[in-house]
Amino acid sequence: MVLVGIVLAVGGFVTTLGAATDVDGVVPVDGAPHQVTLDGSRDRLLMHPEGSPAPDCAVRDDDGAELALEPPSGRVTYGDAGGSWVGWAVVAPTGASLELTCTGAEGLEVRVSPDPGGPGPIVGGVLSTVGGIGLALLGVVVLALVAVLYATGAPRSTTRDGDASTDRSASGSAG
Repeated sequence: MVLVGIVLAVGGFVTTLGAATDVDGVVPVDGAPHQVTLDGSRDRLLMHPEGSPAPDCAVRDDDGAELALEPPSGRVTYGDAGGSWVGWAVVAPTGASLELTCTGAEGLEVRVSPDPGGPGPIVGGVLSTVGGIGLALLGVVVLALVAVLYATGAPRSTTRDGDASTDRSASGSAG
């Protein structure tokens, strides 16, 4: 029970964090079209460096059809050694790649990653993490209870009732 709880807690934490750390690609904001190959079919979050203005991007699917950009369901930021990024748009891909053409401030880049948005992945990750921790703690309590009961339990007889060695009836004693 303890091990299952620990595995569940770690799995929930890693799953929740995973979407924020995955990157499909980083494209320059230079007015030229750039292809990004996607890993999976989830919605994609477009991010720009925090503190800089959001670029203007046109996103097309595999067939060349322009896809709508929607605002994210909440504020999403991600920081790594390369700096801090903030999400400004979500796109629903219809194929295995996207073509981004972005214009804006010179030297900017756009990061494309799976959208961790919506309450689903986050709530699921939090619930599995909290549930795993709870299950691990319950396992520790059960182990402690069993140890206490074993240590304070009544003496145990190794013979069955009615055996001659434990039968102290009047037939075996003299006067």
